[in-house]
Amino acid sequence: MLKNISVKVRLFLLTGLALLFMTGLAVLNLSALKQTNHSLETVYQDRTIPMAELALIKQLLFENRLNIVNSLIIPEETAENLASIDRNIARITEIWQEYIKTKLTDEEQKRVNKFEEDRKKWVAEGLKPALTMLKAGERDKLIPHVHDNIRPLFKQVAADIDALIELQQDVAKQEYEAAQNAF
Repeated sequence: MLKNISVKVRLFLLTGLALLFMTGLAVLNLSALKQTNHSLETVYQDRTIPMAELALIKQLLFENRLNIVNSLIIPEETAENLASIDRNIARITEIWQEYIKTKLTDEEQKRVNKFEEDRKKWVAEGLKPALTMLKAGERDKLIPHVHDNIRPLFKQVAADIDALIELQQDVAKQEYEAAQNAF
């Protein structure tokens, strides 16, 4: 059968077959690139940006705690510190709302709930009473409040944020390892 086919047709079929094979390889490569791009997007959108948001929340929480202590040490800066605390509370809430919009794993949702619960307690039992004491000039009451309430409540909130940051790193690592295995 192949003996009856001219060299021209044979070359055409061979070239067509090679072209079809190369097209198939190109489609497979494009599919793999698309999957890799999706993995990178997931790591960036759902892990890297949230990790930066969590780090900023932690920084603002520390700043609030520091502002309270600074107001004890330098009373003339109290008004400025109170304004900073109010801005930070609003900014933390804004960042947090963005963070919880991301794709959360089941474990992450548990940690999110824990942070929200502990932050609510930190604000209600630690921060707000301290602000009230500062506004009223009750520095003598504030010192034991910082020791007995703010410090232990803050430690828990900071631990919650650290746990969320660690989870971001772990999930990003899992994504990386999955991409390596797919490669």
